[in-house]
Amino acid sequence: MVLFFSSFVLNSNSQTSKASLKFNSLNSVGLLNGESSSTFTMQTINGISFKKVFAGIGVAIDNYGYRTIPVFLDIRKTFGNRSIQPLLFADLGIGYHVKTEQLPEKWWNGMRDFTIKNSFCGEWGLGLEKKSGTSSFYVTASYSLKKYAFTQNDYWDIGPQGTTLNRFDYSYNRVVLRMGVRL
Repeated sequence: MVLFFSSFVLNSNSQTSKASLKFNSLNSVGLLNGESSSTFTMQTINGISFKKVFAGIGVAIDNYGYRTIPVFLDIRKTFGNRSIQPLLFADLGIGYHVKTEQLPEKWWNGMRDFTIKNSFCGEWGLGLEKKSGTSSFYVTASYSLKKYAFTQNDYWDIGPQGTTLNRFDYSYNRVVLRMGVRL
């Protein structure tokens, strides 16, 4: 996937024009640090930059708590004209759940067990970006919020048969450290 996007970046950068819009691909790895644990994350964001502002669509892997695949809008701005520039960014999107053994879809008897809701996710922070030719390297520190909800259907067949619905809502507040490249 990264090779596909990299080849697209190289082709789009080789077609120079007088327009100041430029395609960029941001690819990073990082660490999500929360109250209960720390976990690895990675993301790719593809979009357009105009002068010092970048806007793009991203996708990530978020294994903190329950596994989700966030799909989000990323907006960031760099400041200054030096080789190392400060940056600010914000991400807002939806985290799509991934089926795991922790949250099975069905009970042994075929009845539905968990009903999982896709959730809000957001991240905002600051960092530094070091330019090197047409690409750059960046490090960021940020605050991340991941909301997660599911309904558990408890089924029993001893005595009168029936089900009980239990709703669980989670808010994961995390500090995220990332490093990546902008191509």
